[in-house]
Amino acid sequence: MSKDIHNLKCQALLSAAKDLFWKHGIKRISVKEICVHAGVSKMTFYRFFDNKLDVVKTILDLIIEESTTEYNEIMAMDISFSMVS
Repeated sequence: MSKDIHNLKCQALLSAAKDLFWKHGIKRISVKEICVHAGVSKMTFYRFFDNKLDVVKTILDLIIEESTTEYNEIMAMDISFSMVS
């Protein structure tokens, strides 16, 4: 992922977009609404993302990355699986 996701403004945009997408759906939310919710300008938005679809892809990539890390940590645990009948 080539985005500067550690930048505070980028994090604010991702967090705002995720909150709004979860609440209202992707189609319903505009770039302007994401910017207002994040407290940044549209110019700042376009410094990090090409468009709304780019934000969606970045959020999905982050979710997949987090989930994969969590899965790998679980699989590395030295625990037994017992079946309950």
